[in-house]
Amino acid sequence: VKGYPTVVLAKGGMKYAFSGSRTLGELTAFAQNGDTKGIGEEIVEVEDEGEFEGEDAVIDLTDATFEELTQAATGATTGDWVVMFYAPWCGHCKKLHPTFSRVSLDLKGKVNIAHIDATENTVSARRFNVRGYPTVLMLSHGKMYKYDGKRTKKAITEWADGGFKDTDSEDVPANPNMWE
Repeated sequence: VKGYPTVVLAKGGMKYAFSGSRTLGELTAFAQNGDTKGIGEEIVEVEDEGEFEGEDAVIDLTDATFEELTQAATGATTGDWVVMFYAPWCGHCKKLHPTFSRVSLDLKGKVNIAHIDATENTVSARRFNVRGYPTVLMLSHGKMYKYDGKRTKKAITEWADGGFKDTDSEDVPANPNMWE
């Protein structure tokens, strides 16, 4: 969105921003006929595959299992992990869950895909400085990378399957012990 008001039409899996003159005729043609030729500019890829049904490969993490399963501090033996920190009440999280399930099946055996309820598992959320939901991180060989791309299966899969290496990384925070 570059200005207000912005009129957007979702059609054929794409979103188009209205860029014509704001006359009744042009707005009506845009809305009723889906006339995007000359007056609509493609802006965002849309993924709406509906609810996910069936079994996925998403691993449920908790504070108690996080380091044991991910070995986030080293990544030495369990491989790369994409972890979504979510809140059960978060609308964006609810919308991302079916996409995350599909990503887990695409990357099964290559990258571990997991999620953790950050509202119930506050030690892990604090450890990774989670400030908003959803927060998606790649944990790879003692480094963490924050995902900041489109929330589509294609974009997340490409990022998780090596694209993350083109983004900035930080060292994985130390695993808190029971005295912290």
